[in-house]
Amino acid sequence: MGTATTYEAFLQAEGGVTIASYDTDADAFPDLKNGRLDGVMTADLTASEAIAGGSPFELSGKPYYYEELAAAIRQGEPDLKALLDYAIDGMHKDGTLTKLSEKWYHGFDTTKAPAQGVPGYDDALKMVEQGTYPGQ
Repeated sequence: MGTATTYEAFLQAEGGVTIASYDTDADAFPDLKNGRLDGVMTADLTASEAIAGGSPFELSGKPYYYEELAAAIRQGEPDLKALLDYAIDGMHKDGTLTKLSEKWYHGFDTTKAPAQGVPGYDDALKMVEQGTYPGQ
């Protein structure tokens, strides 16, 4: 997994695993492929890119948590924010975002809500820290 990512923080809080950190999630895939790792914690989108590229991987189980996707702009740019909000809302309504997501993320629709029971990152981390995360 990538260094200083939410994946690393989550697994550190969870404990009981040996963590090998890489510059990016994708940098861990060669070691997974060559048997030097048992698994890689990454986003389904990152994994799907590797799988679509021919890597002999598979997704396992439901996600531990989800993180919402976002676009960042500088503060104090209300006109740009309004324009982006308008464009994104329009693409949500007419299905363009779904079509683009499925095209570029190998069938994944990033516009859909996470699976029922999958907590957001902050909630998942709190559950781990409190010892109440499912499976602990």
